[in-house]
Amino acid sequence: MNNHKIIMVGAPHCPLCDKKMREVFTRKGIVYVCGEMDCMVSIHAKDPSIARWREVPHMKCQFCKKDMPHFFRADGFLKAKCTDKTHAPYTIMRGDPKYMGAV
Repeated sequence: MNNHKIIMVGAPHCPLCDKKMREVFTRKGIVYVCGEMDCMVSIHAKDPSIARWREVPHMKCQFCKKDMPHFFRADGFLKAKCTDKTHAPYTIMRGDPKYMGAV
């Protein structure tokens, strides 16, 4: 009998849309990807941030003051979005510009 603890089996759910992320095998290891149009985020399987998405307090939307679902990685990239129907969709992204797509 061993003392190992299984934390997660397979891909996690995206913290932005709550859909199951895809598991992609690359030269550098397994990467989890959410290809939803409003998400478009990815994270390495060994990134310690995966286990912390639900633990860290959410940012508040500047328009409706509700909690915004957020995604972050150990490299400093963060994406939060609010899709409340009382205002236009609102997204915040912080981190290295090369991960943020066309500006």
